[in-house]
Amino acid sequence: MRMCLTLETQRILEHTLSISPDTDKTVDEVLDELQEHIKNSRNEALRRRDLLNCKQRQGESFSDFYVRIRHISEEIDVCPGKTCEETQLKMVILMGVCDEELVQKLLSLDTTPSLQDIVNTCRAYEATRSATSAIRAPSSQINAVSTYKRNKQRDQSSAIQQSSASVAACRNCGHEHEKGKCSAADKFCSNCGRQGHFTKSPACPATNVQCHNCKRVGHYDRCCRSRKPAPQDRNTTSYSRSYHQKTKNCRRVGSPQKTPTLTTVNLTYGGTTTQLDMLPDTGADITVIGRRHLKMLRIASSSLRSPPPTTTFTADGSSMAPALGTCQALLSIGSRSCTATIYVHEDVQTPLLSYGHCQELAIISREFPKPIVQVKHVNKSVWCAGKLLRIPDALSRAPVSRPTPEDEMACAAATAHLRAIVTINAVTPNDNSPPQDTDRTLQELRDASRVDPVYIRLRDCVTSGFPTWQAKAEDCDRRAAARAELVQEQYNQHARPLPRLRVGDTVRIQNPTSLRWDKVGVVMSCGRSRDYEVRLPSGRVYWRNRRFLRPINPPGVDPLPHIPEPPVSCTDPVTESFIAPTTPRRSERLQRTESAR
Repeated sequence: MRMCLTLETQRILEHTLSISPDTDKTVDEVLDELQEHIKNSRNEALRRRDLLNCKQRQGESFSDFYVRIRHISEEIDVCPGKTCEETQLKMVILMGVCDEELVQKLLSLDTTPSLQDIVNTCRAYEATRSATSAIRAPSSQINAVSTYKRNKQRDQSSAIQQSSASVAACRNCGHEHEKGKCSAADKFCSNCGRQGHFTKSPACPATNVQCHNCKRVGHYDRCCRSRKPAPQDRNTTSYSRSYHQKTKNCRRVGSPQKTPTLTTVNLTYGGTTTQLDMLPDTGADITVIGRRHLKMLRIASSSLRSPPPTTTFTADGSSMAPALGTCQALLSIGSRSCTATIYVHEDVQTPLLSYGHCQELAIISREFPKPIVQVKHVNKSVWCAGKLLRIPDALSRAPVSRPTPEDEMACAAATAHLRAIVTINAVTPNDNSPPQDTDRTLQELRDASRVDPVYIRLRDCVTSGFPTWQAKAEDCDRRAAARAELVQEQYNQHARPLPRLRVGDTVRIQNPTSLRWDKVGVVMSCGRSRDYEVRLPSGRVYWRNRRFLRPINPPGVDPLPHIPEPPVSCTDPVTESFIAPTTPRRSERLQRTESAR
């Protein structure tokens, strides 16, 4: 059973309920104590209030309602003596049933019905009512005809009301006039920006629209009066002026103003790939197609998924009609592809490609809307026919005679942009290029690779996998290992290990800061890594390595063992100098102190 309990429940059993893992209690006894603990963790009055306030929900069957009552009653002791529990449950059922006819039927029963009688009566009433509703319900065809008639009558009445209201007062100007003589025909609304109605008239589409700038209701964002115009940066103006000054000396091809063109996208759905012309829209958040494009893509309307409950707005801020559905498809252009959620709307004529999908398909750059710096000057000696060449560092200089700091910054940005291209396939009109051009191009590439850190890192990564360089690397590692062994051997020739200390030896301790041997202690124990526990006379304990400890010779050992000492024979008379004193000698001050005690 413990394998089925969580760690928190096991802790409650062990610490709160004092039930150890090796207890002799049965599983039922443990579960009863755990259930009692859970019941006591909640206030009894709150559980009784939940039972008395238990009501049958709208559309809930009596069986579900009765199960909910029994579940709540099991968590509390409705009657400790088990004498009035049934009476209280009958009262809860009578007060919680939502059908008034069922309540009247329960009140009409005998004075002392049992709980099971009330439950059976409620279930029988519910079953009878369901059967009666099924018998009396009209058929689906009759119901459809009745619904159609009601909707038609409602539409006719609403059309009559609208026509009478238009005759009474115009929605554009608010006055009564003949058709085609509205005074607001040439007026512009300041809330929506459209022509044909006065401000705050019922015809304004921005009546219930909230502005995102001032959070007020009644006008679009573009018509908000509290919006301040974006300030112009002087540095930007000066930089653009200097940029035009820089590029005026370069070769430049002018092009007329272009209009957005459609892009052919390969759309794959259900294993079928179809080409569809779509308009890249950098202001769109979703990819949209129309109903007529479903037939082109061979997508059935019944296979569409329900759209999310969100509101879609157009470019002018007005809300679009709800989408008919969505579908998942694979979009691809060349070698780039992405999975997209496509929304289907009724009134869309041109398919729109969203901003995110334009980036994933490489139609626009990842840094959009940042401008792309274009370099107009390229060294001709770099290009060679039919070769995959890398762009050298020949573009590090500015393409003007006297570059300014702004020119250097623009040139550095252009160089970084061009280096993002790994390889290029240069194609020239003449495929038979002279060999001297090829040699010069290769020499320029070699010169650029020697000074460019990017080329150096790339060269190290590529050449390190060659067999020749692998053998050289192995030889270098072997020589380094042999050199390390030689250094260790030379060091060990003049080194000797310090003798081990024993427990009870008196040692001096070196201060690691001042490097002075200023403390004396006794070795108490030995560690595993040549470390020792040393106790000082004050009681402090230090752990020190052997190199920071110096043994002290005991005072009883003769420091000069080379001086011979004549032995004392047993026959020589014993003088007073060789008689050991029975008591240690004390000074007169200590003797006076002891006598005073």
